[in-house]
Amino acid sequence: MTVIRSLRLDEDVDGALRKISEEGESVNVIANRTLRKFVEWDRPAEKIGMVQVSRQVLVKLMDAQNLDEANSLGAWVGIEVMEPFVQYLHTSLSLETLLSSLELLSRYSGRFTFDHQVTGAEHMIFIRHHMGIKWSSFYDGAVTSVLKDLLHIDCESDLTDEFCSFKFRLDAGERSE
Repeated sequence: MTVIRSLRLDEDVDGALRKISEEGESVNVIANRTLRKFVEWDRPAEKIGMVQVSRQVLVKLMDAQNLDEANSLGAWVGIEVMEPFVQYLHTSLSLETLLSSLELLSRYSGRFTFDHQVTGAEHMIFIRHHMGIKWSSFYDGAVTSVLKDLLHIDCESDLTDEFCSFKFRLDAGERSE
């Protein structure tokens, strides 16, 4: 369902939108996608103090870490950054709100792709990236800390240079909050 709304745009913004639309998408589609990103990502990220950092800077910073340090940094991020981020977005931390937040991070940060699959009681979370084993260790620390320490879900992780997977079971009636 859509809503009709009139907006006043600065001339230069309108010109830029029209130029971008020449690449094949309508101004309406571009504006809607941009506003969605603002509502779902930019505004919440700004509210909790997240900033954009170039991939090159992140690679350089991670290069200075060993695998254990990368994992510890990820664990710290899971507790000190992810928990408040998830709670800001959803007002509570649960498996469902964590998964929703990871999907948003995947969509808007451009750092990884995310998937979650459920077969019966077995859950699999997949994070794919192209930044090396230290980043896998970082993501392992972040996701595992939230699952184990905050949601009390025991999980197994598997890491490669470009991929992390997390496997856990939630039996019928088991809560993840």
